[in-house]
Amino acid sequence: MKTSTPAESLENYLAAWNATDADDCSARLLAGCAPDVVLLDPNAERPLNGWAAVASHIAYFRERHGHRMEPTGHIDAHHGVCRLPWRLADGDDVHSTGVLIADAAGDGRLQRILHFVDAPAPTPSAN
Repeated sequence: MKTSTPAESLENYLAAWNATDADDCSARLLAGCAPDVVLLDPNAERPLNGWAAVASHIAYFRERHGHRMEPTGHIDAHHGVCRLPWRLADGDDVHSTGVLIADAAGDGRLQRILHFVDAPAPTPSAN
């Protein structure tokens, strides 16, 4: 496996979230994540370990919601750590927003990924 930058690996991780089939998702995870990657997501009961668990989590979320994970800012990376503000959206329908923070392994692929989900905006009350 060639060495990549954490930013390139994060782009592959985003592409995995937006893949239209399982093979493309797996290829993107392979390119962007270490084999023993750990994903910490508030929508998962426990840490997800490895490509298969992460792919299953993505597939579940995509089937349930159909939203795309889109960056809302640029990837910021230094010292093997990167972060990205994101949103899950389907056009103008925004499901959630948050920030993703990831640690890279020695080859630049993501070793640990943390998703933080922002609290939903308060719904205006009708007066």
